[in-house]
Amino acid sequence: LGRKWLSKEGPELRYGREIGYEWYLAHQTVIVAAAYWVVRWKIGLLEQFVAILGISATGTFAAVELYRFGRNAIRLSLQSLLASEPEAARGS
Repeated sequence: LGRKWLSKEGPELRYGREIGYEWYLAHQTVIVAAAYWVVRWKIGLLEQFVAILGISATGTFAAVELYRFGRNAIRLSLQSLLASEPEAARGS
């Protein structure tokens, strides 16, 4: 199965490579927080599992994307700041 889906380059594989480490760092915290909240509900074990799975996947994805957005915004701001020269340096 891995050879079939992971042997050819595609947008999903590139995206997975980009967010792999961030996902790894964020997922446990999100799972623990979701489980702490969900286990208090008066529902069955299967429903709790499905709720934790859905909340943790969505929460981890959101956390990773927010981190990437912030990182890119800071990087672009620094690049534009470093690229702009003061007027005195331009000779005007």
